[in-house]
Parts: sequence; C-alpha cells; structure tokens
Amino acid sequence: IKNKFVESKQLFISSHNFEFFNLLKEWFLSNKEIKKDNRALFLIERPNNGVVRDAEIKCIHKLLEDFKSEYHFLFWLIYRFKEAPSTDFRQLYNLPNLMRRYLEAFLGFKVPKHVGLETKLEFLIDDKIVRERVLKFIHHYSHGNSLSRALNFPDLQECTDIVKIVIDAVESKDKLHFDSLVEVVNPIIA
Repeated sequence: IKNKFVESKQLFISSHNFEFFNLLKEWFLSNKEIKKDNRALFLIERPNNGVVRDAEIKCIHKLLEDFKSEYHFLFWLIYRFKEAPSTDFRQLYNLPNLMRRYLEAFLGFKVPKHVGLETKLEFLIDDKIVRERVLKFIHHYSHGNSLSRALNFPDLQECTDIVKIVIDAVESKDKLHFDSLVEVVNPIIA
C-alpha cells in the first residue's frame, strides 16, 4: 500500500485488524511528507440501542492515535504518576490494577516461563522485602475479596513508593527498554 499509492492525493483504507491499523498509523505518523493537516484517522462505531444498529464515523480517540499498545499506555500512566503524583481518587484507586497489568506484560516478555507473577517478580526486584511490598500492593488493592477491602485504596505515599520501586527496577534491569519507553511517552506526558 505504501509503495503502490505513494502518489495518491486521497486514500481511504478500512480494516478490522488492529495490528494492520497500527502499521498504517505508524506509516502516517512517521511519514514527514504527510502533513498533519492533510491526514485524518477515523473509527467506525456501531452503537446498538436495542432497536437500530447504526454506524457512525468518528475521529479516532487521541489515546488510539498516541499509543501503539496497551503496554505503552500503561507505562505512560504509571510514569506520569511517578513524575507528578496526584491525590486524584481515580488514579489512586486504579493504580494497583495498572501496576499489575504493566508488570504482567513486562515480565511476560522478560520471563517467558509458565510461572506466576510472584516468581517472575524475582527477576525484577532482588530485595525480598521490597518485592513482598510490591506484591502486597498489587494483590491487596486490586482484589476486592471483602467489602472492607473493596472500599480501601492506597494512600498517596504508598502509591508513590511502589511506583518509584517498579519504575526504578525496570530502568535498572533494562535501561535500553526503559529509555525507549520514556522516549515514546515523553511527547505525551502531560
């Protein structure tokens, strides 16, 4: 597509495949010849109100334009919190789940064995006490096993400490990967 339609003045490409969409998006966003004012990315939404199924063409959500994957998005949320901790309740309440999902993805690539998160975390965090603290944070606050636990959320200091531990460990264990993640998210840190 890139080579065949390079001279096109207008091109419409439609796909259900998210990986293909990401390839096209990278092409559009990295191609200096395609000016920002001369391109648009859209999403077709098919809302179902129970009676009629319509299709609506909408501009793509900024998150889909900015991030190549959920992994990049999760890192951005966590890294942004590390750089500017917030007492926003939604952020504090969701942070343990975000940390769990990020760690599962990161460690899934780094430690591809069929072992649990606890074992994989040994690769990232050497100190057993610190590792247990991270595990308690992501287990306790992301599993609402009881009503009292479901109503609890971590305080700002605990969130700040755990995020710093994890981000610093990722940077220490894989500096090249960490630096490339920061490079990807820095333009959209705000």
